Amino acid sequence: MTRLAGLVVVLMASVTAGACGPIYGRPMFGPMSGSLHASRAAYEPPPIGRWDAVMSLQADSLIEVLAADGTTHVAQFVKASLGSLALVENGAPTAMPRTDVVRVTLLPSPRTTDATVKDVAAGAAKGAAGAGIGVALIPYLLTGHLWMPPARIWGMGAVLGAGGAVGRQKDAQMARTVYIASLGRM
Repeated sequence: MTRLAGLVVVLMASVTAGACGPIYGRPMFGPMSGSLHASRAAYEPPPIGRWDAVMSLQADSLIEVLAADGTTHVAQFVKASLGSLALVENGAPTAMPRTDVVRVTLLPSPRTTDATVKDVAAGAAKGAAGAGIGVALIPYLLTGHLWMPPARIWGMGAVLGAGGAVGRQKDAQMARTVYIASLGRM
C-alpha cells in the first residue's frame, strides 16, 4: 500500500509539473513553440528612478551610460554612490554626477566558447540524470525492483537539458536596462 501511495505522489507531482510547464517556460503550442530563440522575459516594471539598482551592480560589469548631453559611454563599472557613478572608459577612470546620467544599460559580458560548452554539457548531464532517475523510480515504487531505463530515455533527457542550457545562454546574452532617470532628477 505504501508503494501505491508513493506512486500516486510521483504521478500527481509529474502531472502538476507538466500542466504548469507552459506557465513557467515556453508554450507547448502556438507561434513560439519549439523555438529556442523566441523566449520572452517575465515582465519587469521599468527601472525609473531606481538608482539602487545601479549601486548594486557588480564591479567590472560592462555598462552603457547615456549622459544628459546625449553622448553614450561604454565602460566598465567601478562603483556608484548616492551622488556619482565611477567607471573606467578606454582605460581612464571617469566619474559622472548622478544628475548627468539618463540611462544605464547592463551589457552582456563576452563569454568564451569553453564556458558555453561547459554550460551545455552540464545541462545535458543534469537532464539525462533527471530523466533516467525519474523513469527508474516509477517501477521501483510499483514493484520494489530497480529497473534500468533504456538509453533513449537518458539520451532524451540529455537533449532536453542541453536545449534548456542553450536557451538560458541566449537569454543571458541580452542587454538589460538597469536605470532610467525620472523627470524630476534631470
